[in-house]
Amino acid sequence: MAESKSNSGAPVHSAAGLGLQLAVGMAVFTGLGYWLDQKRGDGVLLTLCGAGLGFIYILYELWKVARSTNAKGGPTHRPPSNEHARRE
Repeated sequence: MAESKSNSGAPVHSAAGLGLQLAVGMAVFTGLGYWLDQKRGDGVLLTLCGAGLGFIYILYELWKVARSTNAKGGPTHRPPSNEHARRE
Protein backbone atom coordinates (compact mmCIF):
# COMPACT_ATOMS: atom_id res chain seq x y z
CA MET A 1 0.00 0.00 0.00
CA ALA A 2 1.23 3.46 -0.82
CA GLU A 3 1.22 5.95 2.01
CA SER A 4 -0.78 9.09 1.51
CA LYS A 5 1.29 12.23 1.82
CA SER A 6 -1.70 14.40 2.66
CA ASN A 7 -1.57 16.44 5.82
CA SER A 8 -5.13 15.58 6.89
CA GLY A 9 -4.06 14.07 10.23
CA ALA A 10 -2.00 17.09 11.31
CA PRO A 11 -4.80 18.95 13.14
CA VAL A 12 -5.72 15.81 15.07
CA HIS A 13 -2.12 15.22 16.12
CA SER A 14 -1.68 18.86 17.01
CA ALA A 15 -4.82 18.88 19.16
CA ALA A 16 -3.87 15.60 20.84
CA GLY A 17 -0.39 16.93 21.55
CA LEU A 18 -1.81 20.12 23.04
CA GLY A 19 -4.24 18.16 25.19
CA LEU A 20 -1.47 15.93 26.49
CA GLN A 21 0.73 18.96 27.18
CA LEU A 22 -2.03 20.66 29.15
CA ALA A 23 -2.85 17.52 31.15
CA VAL A 24 0.79 16.89 32.02
CA GLY A 25 1.31 20.54 32.99
CA MET A 26 -1.69 20.49 35.30
CA ALA A 27 -0.59 17.19 36.83
CA VAL A 28 2.96 18.45 37.43
CA PHE A 29 1.86 21.66 39.17
CA THR A 30 -0.80 19.92 41.25
CA GLY A 31 1.56 17.04 42.07
CA LEU A 32 4.25 19.47 43.15
CA GLY A 33 1.78 21.22 45.46
CA TYR A 34 0.66 17.88 46.87
CA TRP A 35 4.27 16.80 47.45
CA LEU A 36 5.04 20.07 49.25
CA ASP A 37 1.93 19.64 51.40
CA GLN A 38 3.07 16.14 52.36
CA LYS A 39 6.57 17.37 53.22
CA ARG A 40 5.23 20.18 55.40
CA GLY A 41 2.48 18.08 56.96
CA ASP A 42 -0.10 20.77 56.17
CA GLY A 43 -3.57 20.54 54.76
CA VAL A 44 -4.28 21.10 51.12
CA LEU A 45 -3.27 24.74 50.68
CA LEU A 46 -0.21 24.11 48.52
CA THR A 47 -2.07 21.50 46.48
CA LEU A 48 -4.71 24.11 45.68
CA CYS A 49 -2.01 26.66 44.86
CA GLY A 50 -0.39 24.13 42.54
CA ALA A 51 -3.72 23.48 40.84
CA GLY A 52 -4.19 27.25 40.45
CA LEU A 53 -0.74 27.56 38.87
CA GLY A 54 -1.61 24.64 36.59
CA PHE A 55 -4.77 26.44 35.51
CA ILE A 56 -2.78 29.60 34.78
CA TYR A 57 -0.34 27.49 32.76
CA ILE A 58 -3.24 26.06 30.72
CA LEU A 59 -4.59 29.55 30.00
CA TYR A 60 -1.13 30.70 28.92
CA GLU A 61 -0.67 27.77 26.53
CA LEU A 62 -4.13 28.29 25.01
CA TRP A 63 -3.34 32.00 24.58
CA LYS A 64 -0.13 31.09 22.73
CA VAL A 65 -2.07 28.78 20.39
CA ALA A 66 -4.70 31.43 19.70
CA ARG A 67 -2.03 34.06 19.06
CA SER A 68 -0.09 31.85 16.64
CA THR A 69 -3.30 30.85 14.82
CA ASN A 70 -4.22 34.49 14.33
CA ALA A 71 -0.70 35.35 13.18
CA LYS A 72 -0.85 32.62 10.52
CA GLY A 73 -4.11 34.01 9.17
CA GLY A 74 -6.24 31.30 10.69
CA PRO A 75 -9.98 31.01 10.35
CA THR A 76 -11.65 34.36 9.96
CA HIS A 77 -15.27 35.30 10.24
CA ARG A 78 -16.79 36.51 7.01
CA PRO A 79 -20.36 37.69 6.75
CA PRO A 80 -22.50 35.70 4.31
CA SER A 81 -22.44 37.05 0.80
CA ASN A 82 -25.58 38.54 -0.61
CA GLU A 83 -25.29 37.20 -4.17
CA HIS A 84 -29.05 36.72 -4.64
CA ALA A 85 -29.65 40.46 -4.23
CA ARG A 86 -27.01 41.26 -6.87
CA ARG A 87 -28.63 39.12 -9.59
CA GLU A 88 -31.76 41.23 -9.82
